[in-house]
Amino acid sequence: MQLRQHNTAHLPLFAKAAEFVRPCDTVLDVGPGIRPQSLVTCAQHVCAEPHEEYAIALERNGYPVMRMTGNAALDKMENVDTVVALDVLEHMERVDGEIFVRKAVEKAKKQVVIFTTLGFIPQSYAEGEKDAWGLNGSHWQTHRSGWTPDDFDDEWTCIVDRKFHGAKGGGFFAIHG
Repeated sequence: MQLRQHNTAHLPLFAKAAEFVRPCDTVLDVGPGIRPQSLVTCAQHVCAEPHEEYAIALERNGYPVMRMTGNAALDKMENVDTVVALDVLEHMERVDGEIFVRKAVEKAKKQVVIFTTLGFIPQSYAEGEKDAWGLNGSHWQTHRSGWTPDDFDDEWTCIVDRKFHGAKGGGFFAIHG
């Protein structure tokens, strides 16, 4: 039986999460920005990235990109084993995030892997301000919602690190399947 929450004081958060992640044939990597996920080993890695500058960077590195949001990509994908959304959920309005989580569970044949901030951590940008990569994706980098393990039912394994984001707050993985 998997524990609902894990204390990761002795292990780095991503290493602990990797213990629960299974390889698959096809992964949908939602909102990777310019850095695709490397947590899930897969034969086919498809990115869903709505911001054009990020999509171009991904394609330059050989990744196939669906230029759309995660919810739109889940509507289009017919065959996906694992859905991964790392540092994505907090950028969605709450209702869109809830829809995304539901669709991801419905579509993924094997697993859904989500990483998000622990609670709401404010992050916003002024009009025209560059994002952390010096690109024009600040709209996509604004935090719009906060999540906790309590937002996920008992079918999810949550791995929490309350110190992950330093003084700002923690982070956690929610893994389904």
